[in-house]
Amino acid sequence: TTAFCAMALVIGAGNVSAQGLKDAYKKYFTIGVAVNPRNISTPEHIEIIKANFNSITAENVMKPGEMHPREGVWNYEQADAVANFCRENGIKLRGHCLVWHSQFANWMFSDENGQPVTKEVFYERLKDHIFTVVNRYKDVVYAWDVVNEAVADGTKECKAEDPRRVRTSRGGTTNYFYDVIGPDYVELSFKYARQAAKKANANIKLFYNDYNTFYSPKREAIGKLIE
Repeated sequence: TTAFCAMALVIGAGNVSAQGLKDAYKKYFTIGVAVNPRNISTPEHIEIIKANFNSITAENVMKPGEMHPREGVWNYEQADAVANFCRENGIKLRGHCLVWHSQFANWMFSDENGQPVTKEVFYERLKDHIFTVVNRYKDVVYAWDVVNEAVADGTKECKAEDPRRVRTSRGGTTNYFYDVIGPDYVELSFKYARQAAKKANANIKLFYNDYNTFYSPKREAIGKLIE
């Protein structure tokens, strides 16, 4: 959908249409698009992507739950397809994402009997996941969304005394990270990602990613979290 919206903008943009969005705005910023496997295997979609975008984000296939569904089981095929498309076409890849309370590899929180594991066990599993993924795509990923959407929208979704408003399992949301591990998972995720990038000898930018940042209380909470 994003790609077709962009194409509509190009068609209606006068002289911009002759060069595509990425070329029209190359002096200012990159133009990104989220893709799924169908987009990079459909000729019409490929044409739009190549003409207009110089950064790609995998919509879902690089999320932990999709790539690492069980202990010792890795599903690389679709993520590799996106990475290879970027390599073959000279397009930068933004990795999305290493840690998110949704679409996560929730097996990391439990032992073989379904009981919560210790923090030490969880962090060892998380560290292994981050190191493995960062290393696999070190040659093509220029930035990783390390932690995704950890800040709550409303006060019912967080601890009232927490100025960072880290999302809990309140308000209809589920955040096993907060319940089982605690809010320190945000900081540790970034530490592991930085260590992984250093070990892979990769110059990768690390980001915190979220939505509704135009809403001032949430934006301020994100600022406090980053600080």
